[in-house]
Amino acid sequence: MPKRFQQILAQELDGPFAVPTDADVARIVQRLEAADVEDMLDELAAMSAERDEIEEWDGDTLDDIARAQAFVSRLLGAMPGYRAAVSSRIASADPVTTAYLRLILGEN
Repeated sequence: MPKRFQQILAQELDGPFAVPTDADVARIVQRLEAADVEDMLDELAAMSAERDEIEEWDGDTLDDIARAQAFVSRLLGAMPGYRAAVSSRIASADPVTTAYLRLILGEN
């Protein structure tokens, strides 16, 4: 079953390949709750693990994963009160997820 934030994304966007606007992000963030932050951070890590399993020749899939990670990061960065949850994940995250977490925190 999709997580709550994934259900919101499905309702708010025109398919998985939609290019979200700033207005889309603002509207989605208004619907997200603090509990969604942990699920979104888990999803960032899961996407990194999935990316590690993809063969290098499958650039389209790698691009899709990177695009999804960037979007989830964008949403997290737009949410109020997310910094502590993001910071707590940096020490245990893989290098790619760490880079996204640092981006969310404005450290890159």
